[in-house]
Amino acid sequence: MDTNIRLTSRETEVLRLLARGCTYIQVGDRLSVSVHTIESHVKNIYRKLDAHSARAAVWRAGELRLFGSKRSAGKTLSCQGREWRIEELTPESSLA
Repeated sequence: MDTNIRLTSRETEVLRLLARGCTYIQVGDRLSVSVHTIESHVKNIYRKLDAHSARAAVWRAGELRLFGSKRSAGKTLSCQGREWRIEELTPESSLA
């Protein structure tokens, strides 16, 4: 496993929001950038993490601990009425 993978701070922000279940439009709105810019960030993230989906990219980033310190592990993130645990990267429950 290549542990020298580095995401930019913006790529990490985008990936965190995708991990929360946000759409590209929502990510763009939250970061005040266009959907096209988000698509570019996502392409770079996928390339760096050798992933072909947001779910795979989030899983790989978690595996490589690219989301930060161990203090992040176990925290619940939410977007779109779903909650996600960082280390699990699977839906925890529905709030809808």
